[in-house]
Amino acid sequence: MKLLFVVSLFIIFTFFSFAQSSHVSITPEQPKVGDKITVTYRAENPDVLLAKAESITALCLVYRGEEDPLALESPMKKNGTTWTASFSLTEKNARHLAFQFVADETYDDNERDCWTLFVYDKNDKPVQGAHSSLAEVLQNGGQYFGENQDVEQAKAEIARELELYPDNSDALVLYVKQHADAERNPETTERLVTTLNTLAEKFKNDEEKLHRLVFLFSMIGEKEKSKALEESVIADNPKGYFAQQKLLRPYYNEQNTDAAAEIIRTAVETFPDLETEVKQSRLENLVYRYTNEKQFEKAEEWLLKLPKPNGVYYNYLARTMVDDGTNLEKASLLAQKAVALNKAISSDEKKSYMRQSDFEADTKNKLGASLGTYGNALLKMEKFTEAEPVLHEAYEANGGASPDINQRYVVALTKNKQFGKAIEVGLACINKQKDNAMLLDNLKEAYIGRDGSEKNFADALTLKKKAFEEAITKAGKEHAAKIEKKIKEERTNKVATDFTLSDWDGTSVTLSALKGKVVIVDFWATWCGPCKQSFPYLQYVYEKYQSNENVKILALNTWERIKGDSAIIENAKKFMGTNKYSFPVLFDKNEVVNHYEVEGIPTKFIIDKKGNIAYTSIGFDGPQMVEEMVQEIEMLLKE
Repeated sequence: MKLLFVVSLFIIFTFFSFAQSSHVSITPEQPKVGDKITVTYRAENPDVLLAKAESITALCLVYRGEEDPLALESPMKKNGTTWTASFSLTEKNARHLAFQFVADETYDDNERDCWTLFVYDKNDKPVQGAHSSLAEVLQNGGQYFGENQDVEQAKAEIARELELYPDNSDALVLYVKQHADAERNPETTERLVTTLNTLAEKFKNDEEKLHRLVFLFSMIGEKEKSKALEESVIADNPKGYFAQQKLLRPYYNEQNTDAAAEIIRTAVETFPDLETEVKQSRLENLVYRYTNEKQFEKAEEWLLKLPKPNGVYYNYLARTMVDDGTNLEKASLLAQKAVALNKAISSDEKKSYMRQSDFEADTKNKLGASLGTYGNALLKMEKFTEAEPVLHEAYEANGGASPDINQRYVVALTKNKQFGKAIEVGLACINKQKDNAMLLDNLKEAYIGRDGSEKNFADALTLKKKAFEEAITKAGKEHAAKIEKKIKEERTNKVATDFTLSDWDGTSVTLSALKGKVVIVDFWATWCGPCKQSFPYLQYVYEKYQSNENVKILALNTWERIKGDSAIIENAKKFMGTNKYSFPVLFDKNEVVNHYEVEGIPTKFIIDKKGNIAYTSIGFDGPQMVEEMVQEIEMLLKE
């Protein structure tokens, strides 16, 4: 964050404020509610991120205390190389403002350190909650604009808030959180206990706020006080918020879904006034869990109990059933319901912190996904005439961005003998790198249907190879310098946990036996979308180093949602064969993935010749993956 420290003539304190950068300025620097705020973005320097932009939008996130932040979008006007925008600050509860700038999909957010201003009162003093509002963002990293985490700065902001407003309850709660885990002496602990006792007295008539203190008493070692407080409140109000929370507390730690469902059933019966949002989130989670376990009847039972029907969960259940080939008629009805719900999404459902364009894109994606599921169900039931318009609508809603929907649309066109259209759509998807492994086989069928032979299909194969390599080359050129800098900064030297795992033929591979080689360990699952997106590029890297005995790629299949070792192996073997991938696959029974503390897949670890983890990457961020992996591998081979 940009920092500026000053001394007031009336009150001596330091405060956070916006400091002008070389290419951004915002006035006034001490805005008040009702002020007109002017934002300026100077792009005369070619190194400025949005220097070549044809249009720029200034984004302001207004933090409003207990309310969700409010996103304000202001299209900027250009004069030479200078862009400006103005808006009025009308939110009465505004605490602090964060700014970033966007052109198309490129964001200038000051490297995740957004330009920030406090809101001031009529006495030119930051309003109550300004510093603590910023501290909340800094404590864990920004949830909405993605600002960097800075715990020490967060502590400094809380100190300033309490200097200005010693009785600010929210600031005091965060102060205790910040210092609860630190090494404490009796004096420190006494101060935290005194603070919590003061807050407990202040919140005695507000159970929701009082409940926040139970955990804090435990954090500072006052477990008896925490327990006594909870028991006392429940005794006084056995149907209140404390009692609800105590009943619901075991839910997320309960591994057995039937037992978790019983907790929710009891909570709904015991507390008829249970908050709708609480009930909604728990029931959605049950639908998700039962769906993953393929207990589809139970998933539907809880789906129908949602206080507010949600197209996302109707689609998730329907899609999983279609993929499993289970009760396609029922799955198609659930998918139709998902389509109807997603078509009925209205603008008043937009979260306050969302950009309008993001809301519209998200709504389109939800609709496209549910149409895709419905279309796929119709395809599997061989209702090709009905499937085609549904998949066409899905294709349009997604703007051709979903490889699976694209491929199924080509299938529907081909089955309905619209061979020319199928070829046109298929080639367009290949050219945009929005195809899956099955689309080429479907295109072959379309060429044979149109020409009576597959002779012209060679054009599609050539285009596929060219488009793929062009995407990699373009990504490499655009990101080479960044990647080089990134891999130098991110080099680690942590000992890789050894493991021995088997492939589908039963052949064992031990990591430590590969010392002296560079090893890529990639955790993945067949249901994981980003894994599937990354695999063509992993295959490309595998083929590049296939003849190099000093480089090994191991894809560790884990977190599969089907049960039984043999079923998991057959599922992976089918997936690899269908997609024509040839890199080695090992099977992890959710053990190695835990030792490596993997939080999401795909996650790749590149291990150096000494057996140390040199690089870690999570997720898939496009064709630049190839350039990044190649640079990392080459650097490690030289060591």
